[in-house]
Amino acid sequence: MEIPLRTKLLFWFIIGIFSVFFAEIISGSGPFSFITLEGWLFIFTLYTLHCLVLITIIYKKGKPTLPVLFFAGMLFGLYEAYITKILWNPDWNLEAIRLGGVAVFTTITLILFWHVFFSFIIPIFIVENMFTKSSNILNLLPYKFKKLFINSKKYKILLLLFFISIGIIIGGQIQNPISVLISIISSILLFFITRFLWIRKIRDYKFEELLPNKKEFIFLCVLLILYYVMTFKGFRYEYLPNLQSQASIWLIYTITIIFFIKALNKSKKIQPTNDIILINYSNKRFLFYLTLFLIIGICSSLIAIYTSIIAIVLIWGLGGIFGIWLLISSIKKTL
Repeated sequence: MEIPLRTKLLFWFIIGIFSVFFAEIISGSGPFSFITLEGWLFIFTLYTLHCLVLITIIYKKGKPTLPVLFFAGMLFGLYEAYITKILWNPDWNLEAIRLGGVAVFTTITLILFWHVFFSFIIPIFIVENMFTKSSNILNLLPYKFKKLFINSKKYKILLLLFFISIGIIIGGQIQNPISVLISIISSILLFFITRFLWIRKIRDYKFEELLPNKKEFIFLCVLLILYYVMTFKGFRYEYLPNLQSQASIWLIYTITIIFFIKALNKSKKIQPTNDIILINYSNKRFLFYLTLFLIIGICSSLIAIYTSIIAIVLIWGLGGIFGIWLLISSIKKTL
């Protein structure tokens, strides 16, 4: 039986807000994304369309293995080229070190780490496990990652460290306690509203059942293409470089697409090793972690002179290194 479109739309909305939260709210790039018209029209649309198009391709053509998700996340992050022009000219550092016209450290951090995980993998992982009866991504993870979620004690420690880390990051990035408070409270309210609306409905759906069908997918692809067309000249067009510098991005796109397709084809043959269902915490436990995140975020903003450095180390240092390691690992597993 076909799932009602209104149910699917709510689910797509949930995917979008989680993606925006982890990518834009936590980074401080768009702290008021949920309370401004610009946030809903441009940021929410951007992240929701990318998530839906990419995850639909993954489920229709393969399985969500880590290499598949990684290369899909890279394709997601490459919007920072022709939409924001950030990969050529980061607005926080116009004198960035470049290779082939592309800002090296910005590209490594955004394409191999931030957008791969915070814009794509983490939101999809959380939404699948919190709002559906599926756990496909979890069961297809390599055992060295999966074991962190199998053991209840390790899982609790992982969640604790995660929320402390993102609290430090948001405070160090925004550096204003009032802005942090407004940003996080607006996000928490939205989370609980959508969680309440979803729980009122039947939650007994598999993740793949809630994805766009063929006609809906085509419509979303058209919207995404139109978004690129409109923002190409409409946003920081003056920072679009010459064709030689653009050719570097074309090369990255080409290589990423090739490996994405190869990873998709290889994923068809992979079967989950066992059926693990992630612990779905109650609203009270969920609120506890979000409250901890809020407190750490506000405290972090009050000592931003120190936490901003920690945030840089976490994102640009450890994040970049982890992204490079996972790129190499994903290529090896795909070949």
